[in-house]
Amino acid sequence: PIGRWINFTLKKNHTSTLQMNQPLIQEPGGGPIERYVPPEPFCVVFVKRSFPILSTQFERVDATHWTLNLSQFVGHGYADIKECCLCVNGANVLDHSTALALYVKGSGRTKENDNNTNNLWEYRGCVTLSEPSNTFNLTWPIDPQTGQFYEDASIGVSLEPLDECVQKDAKISGSKELFAQRVALDLWNFLKSFTSGNETENLVVPKNVFDVWYEKFTSKFRRDPDFLTRNVNVV
Repeated sequence: PIGRWINFTLKKNHTSTLQMNQPLIQEPGGGPIERYVPPEPFCVVFVKRSFPILSTQFERVDATHWTLNLSQFVGHGYADIKECCLCVNGANVLDHSTALALYVKGSGRTKENDNNTNNLWEYRGCVTLSEPSNTFNLTWPIDPQTGQFYEDASIGVSLEPLDECVQKDAKISGSKELFAQRVALDLWNFLKSFTSGNETENLVVPKNVFDVWYEKFTSKFRRDPDFLTRNVNVV
């Protein structure tokens, strides 16, 4: 096991892991896991918008948390970044009980609310030893009072127990099911807009009604992919 290998190395060579810039992972509420986080445990790529960004370019909050403020890369245009690929840099970063989780956060003012701030990190997905890379929709938070994006945004990466990430993934899966329901509801409401209110069991609609609805729906979806489920992705 890796832990025994590290202990053996420390005894034989009298070398400190921390001196090697490889801090031990701390389990939440517990002792250290007997393995180390390499100097560059992960990287991210903003799909179609960036080259790989190594974890050394993140601010390291502690042994298991990293944050990256997007203003240094794209300024206020962060909302145009839709997807992020998170990759584990090597097989020695994780074991079968841990995962690297991706989070997003909006912060600062909005155009119509100078006093608003948001300190809530929202989960977007995780990578594991068996799935060491994946691409996630970022779905940036908005100010619920104004419906606008925040002034700044950050992404966060956290080393967490795999079981906790699995539970969060289950909630996201439920939100995807809700998305399908809301698409169907959006179509139903569009169909009803052609009625006079006197119909009983049958609706009379134009022949091209689905084409018209689909064109309207895709146009809005391309402008704002999260318009149906923006408030159901908080985990």
